[in-house]
Amino acid sequence: MRHFTTTKAQGDLHLVAIVDELVHIAHLHVIIMIVDIRTHLDFLDVLRLLRLAREVRLFLRLVAMLADIQQGMFAQARDRRDAKITRDVETFAEVEEFYTADTRYPGWLEVQWSKPTGDALAQVEDRLKALKLTIRNVPRDAEPADGPCIFTGEKAVERILIARAY
Repeated sequence: MRHFTTTKAQGDLHLVAIVDELVHIAHLHVIIMIVDIRTHLDFLDVLRLLRLAREVRLFLRLVAMLADIQQGMFAQARDRRDAKITRDVETFAEVEEFYTADTRYPGWLEVQWSKPTGDALAQVEDRLKALKLTIRNVPRDAEPADGPCIFTGEKAVERILIARAY
C-alpha cells in the first residue's frame, strides 16, 4: 500500500452540529406527525373513478355536439351548392343564353358530354373560352347520361359541371 498518499488532516472536529441543534431547541417548535398504518389502494379510489367517468362523458357529449354542428353545416353547404346548379340545359345555345344573361353570379350548369378527344376537345375548349367558361368537375352523384353531348351531338357518357372562370 505504498502507492497511496498519506492522509492529511482536513480540519478539526468542531461542535457545529451540537450548537445548531441547540439553536433549534431554543425555538421550541412543535411538530405533529400523524401515523396511519392502514393500506391505501389508490387504484380503487371511487371518487377518482367517478371524476374520470364524468370527464369522459363530458368529452363524448362534446364530440357528439361537434359532429351534429358539422353535419348541419355540411347539409347547408350542400343545399346552397345544389340551389346554384341548373340541370335542364339541352343545347349549347342554351348555355350561351344562360351565361350571357345579365346576372352577377349565374351559377353552375350540369350538362351531358361525350368525353371528346383530340381536335373535338380543342373545339369544345375554344367554345367554352369564348364565354369565359371552364369544365369544373364530374359529380359523383349525378344521374347517368341519357342524351346527346351538348358540344358534339354524339351520345353522352357522363354529366359535367361547367361554370364561369372569374
